[in-house]
Amino acid sequence: MYAEKLIRKGVEILDESSVVSLGCMCGRFLQQAGVRRPFVVTSHAGFLEDLRTAGITEYMATIDDDGSPQDVYKKYVTEQSVREFVDQHPMVDAIVLGADQELTPFKLAVIVEFLARGQAKGNAETAAASKFIPLVSCCPPHARRKVQAMARASTLQRVRAHFEAEGAFGIELRLPSAGSFQWLCSSEDEGGYGIDPSKAVMVGDSLEVELKLAREAGMKSLLVINSISSSVEPAAAPPDWILPSFADA
Repeated sequence: MYAEKLIRKGVEILDESSVVSLGCMCGRFLQQAGVRRPFVVTSHAGFLEDLRTAGITEYMATIDDDGSPQDVYKKYVTEQSVREFVDQHPMVDAIVLGADQELTPFKLAVIVEFLARGQAKGNAETAAASKFIPLVSCCPPHARRKVQAMARASTLQRVRAHFEAEGAFGIELRLPSAGSFQWLCSSEDEGGYGIDPSKAVMVGDSLEVELKLAREAGMKSLLVINSISSSVEPAAAPPDWILPSFADA
């Protein structure tokens, strides 16, 4: 989806496989981990499209495929309402926490309930590793802070406790991170993308996080100004290019 948008805007790329989004990386990771039916928390239809392209099609998401939010996640949070909801979805085998602009307390409570049941199932059965429900976080730092702030205000103590604990976000599959860069640059035989950093461009909205790590990895960088990075502050490693929006690409 994102590759198609860039091509329509005149950005010259070799083919769609030359654009690696976080959704693409997440879909490949889930495939390699044997996940088939994740519960996906996101507000971005493009993220779901990237998962489908990667072969993850049996997900349960907090939005419809066209990006419309589902009203069921606006429920009032009680122990009973959360349990009843999770009871209806016994086949969920992973949680994917993406960037969600319409995060609700009910979504967080559902995440914690799924994880608690996966933990209990794993402890109760032999060959437990395959029974755990992993949490895969694909959200940027500002989104994680929003999650933690909402969790602190939760009426359920176990939601507060989960997101206060170390490792609360599980497997942090996000750009940028040292692990993600290593995966991007590893060969396809090793399950990576075989990207040459000297021939890659990191597109992001954070000088402090995304573009700083991109430069350290030897990549060119393009800063997109948005509501998160509304102005360009002086930086030790300024970006190679700056655009006010993707529309100017």
